[in-house]
Amino acid sequence: TISTGTATVILPLASHSAITYVYLKNTASVATIEFLNDTGQDFMTLGPGEFSFFPVKGGEGLECVASSPDTVLEYAYWTKS
Repeated sequence: TISTGTATVILPLASHSAITYVYLKNTASVATIEFLNDTGQDFMTLGPGEFSFFPVKGGEGLECVASSPDTVLEYAYWTKS
């Protein structure tokens, strides 16, 4: 469940040194989810039911904030070895 006031960390900064592949899916029927990098820059929004799969550079983090309380984000990540 993603919060609305403060960013929820999905991939902690510097927790991985290699490229990490991330799958994200907004399971909400109304709310959107904003995704931010380590510096707090918004780079992507997922609308209700939308998903994304993309690589995150090694040493970078990933955070998100929901537009409504109790929004559920389905996610998984795999680190390249």
